[in-house]
Amino acid sequence: MKKSIYILIVIGFIPFITFGQSKKELRREVERLKGEVEQYEVRIEGFKKETSLYMKQRDSLQNLISGKSVSIKTVEVVDSSKLAECEAEIANYKKEAARWKKIVVDNLPDEIRKEEERIKANTVYKSEVAAQKKWFQQKITTQLAASSNGRTAIKSIDIPSLQTGFDVYVVDLKKNKDKVKLYLKDSKGENYSSLGKLNTNLKRSGQNIVFAMNGGMYTPQGLPQGLFIENGIEKAKVDLIQDAYGNFYMQPNGVFLIDTSGNPFVINTKAFEKYRGVTKYATQSGPALVLNDVYNAHFNQWSKSRKMRNGVGVTRDGKLVFVISRGNVNLYDFATFFNQILDCPNALYLDGVVSKMYCPELERERREDIGGGFGPIIGVTD
Repeated sequence: MKKSIYILIVIGFIPFITFGQSKKELRREVERLKGEVEQYEVRIEGFKKETSLYMKQRDSLQNLISGKSVSIKTVEVVDSSKLAECEAEIANYKKEAARWKKIVVDNLPDEIRKEEERIKANTVYKSEVAAQKKWFQQKITTQLAASSNGRTAIKSIDIPSLQTGFDVYVVDLKKNKDKVKLYLKDSKGENYSSLGKLNTNLKRSGQNIVFAMNGGMYTPQGLPQGLFIENGIEKAKVDLIQDAYGNFYMQPNGVFLIDTSGNPFVINTKAFEKYRGVTKYATQSGPALVLNDVYNAHFNQWSKSRKMRNGVGVTRDGKLVFVISRGNVNLYDFATFFNQILDCPNALYLDGVVSKMYCPELERERREDIGGGFGPIIGVTD
């Protein structure tokens, strides 16, 4: 490209940099410049092909001179100076394209630059999520097939894009009817409160608990915040308030329930009434992470509000999954883990920070794993 043309284009670019334009105009200008860079790259490719032809002809000529056999029928005599000129031209175009790329990048407004960085980050994010989905699906399928009781526990590796790992407990309710229950108070009317106390009480009655986690938010008095149904008895009414403060009231919130036939569901709280007559266990919490494959609209992928969290989901093929993060995670990434990796079209956030999981299979049975001061608790018995 001629220097004069280059100078004119740069001069034409100065007002764009100096005086500023609307975001829409900036994007349009950036796209135009990118288009020019692409044209340079196309021309570079043309020169590369031409150079390659010259090189083949040169090599063929040298082979003829040295008496070696030649595979091509017609050989044109190539002026070596023309070959050198062509190679120099290619080098110049490479430099020209590089200069334009630098101009585009250096003068991108911060908003556009950040957006481009996010697009690149998302590409990596999606790739890692897809790889983890494949790993988890294979792990779940293999371990459930080898399991005689239709349950399995999985400890994930740390997932770089989600910045943490997760402990997962999978239950096939077709083989575990009446094994997954919600608990609140003991026979004396006192809150179980901790996973350890629940475990001790159940052992006294001859039951062996193999998994437990806190099952939703609660009031300062340890009562369920919102709907709670235990063994068909409604012990706390559904909370339909929408404009109050806190995660519980981030709309939509949801209900995790098991019906009288032993089927698990995670639903929008507003849809609960049609399940009321057939619900055996239910706990309300919020926010809903994902409903019918749609993330909660309040979530932000770039949110810096990262905390340890636990939740429950139902996979596309009807399996029940309980999850607790081993480190801090934001709500968008937590929803991604359920939806994109565990293949749950519906999942519900239960709580965070105070959350616990008791699961000997995952070596989560230490004192710090069984403490707490909870309201509702979800438990799985053997």
